[in-house]
Formats: sequence, C-alpha cells, structure tokens
Amino acid sequence: KTRYTLDVSIGNEVYTAESYLPEAVPIMSLETDYLAASGPIDEGYQVYVRFQDDGNADNFYRFKHSINDTLQHAGDNLQVIDDRLFNGGFTRAPLFQQIFDKGDEVMVELVHFDEQSYSYFNSLADIISQGQGPNAGTAAPANPNSNWSNGALGYFSASHSSKKSILIQ
Repeated sequence: KTRYTLDVSIGNEVYTAESYLPEAVPIMSLETDYLAASGPIDEGYQVYVRFQDDGNADNFYRFKHSINDTLQHAGDNLQVIDDRLFNGGFTRAPLFQQIFDKGDEVMVELVHFDEQSYSYFNSLADIISQGQGPNAGTAAPANPNSNWSNGALGYFSASHSSKKSILIQ
C-alpha cells in the first residue's frame, strides 16, 4: 500500500488528510439479466459487475456509471460496498436502483479506495436518503464523515479505477 498525505494551509490553520492506495482490482466483465416488471419496478435489464476481490485486505468499492455517455450522478446512484460478504471471492454485484433499456450503452467504473473514503461516501448516501434508503441509519441530516483534520468538510482519496462498457441487446 502506498500512503499519501495532503496538508493545506489557510491563514494560521493547517488541514491534513491521509489516504492509502490499495492494489488495483480490474472489472472482469459486465453482465445483464432481463427483469420482468414487478410492482413498482419496471421491466428492463439489470447490469452486474464481475470482479475478483483481493482476500488479503479489507476492500472498499464505489460504482459509478453512465448511460449513453451521460454520467448518472443523482443521489440514488451513489453506491458503495465493502467486501465483508465476499472477501477474496469472485463477485457479481448489481448496479442497484437502476433498470436499463435495450439499446442503452452502459459504462461502469469500479473505484477501489480506502476505508475512510468508503466511510465518507457511505455516510453521504445515508444523508442523501435521509435515513430512508438502502443505507438507512442516520436519525437526522449531518455532515458526512471526513478524513480531514480540524473539522474540514470533504475527503481526500487515493484510488484505483477500472472501466468497462456494455451495450444492452
């Protein structure tokens, strides 16, 4: 692991954050399954990301995706996972909250980062969902967890990423 530190000085204040760069984890493939309409879920295709988790460490991931070259960055598209249920195994993880249509070109980026970055995005997902979504747990809106000193907001992160695209057919 390579460790990075960033110091920022503003006036008499110094803000420090640290992150480590985990080993790269490439996307092996993207796969789709057709889903029939069921209750509030429309018919369409679910996209799955296949990758091999490194079993020698605790790992943390974020999925980012675009549809037809448009980044999907709404709050319900924020998806982070850790490897506690599949440590060291081959993984077929779905892109949650998204059903795709035939003809969509989907680009997925698998971001592999440290636990502090995961904590930031996981707490941000809780705040966005106001404790009601898949990451429910916060009682009231608050600031997301941060790895900056002196109460600064945001995060500093070193990460690897892997990208693949698939055309839904």
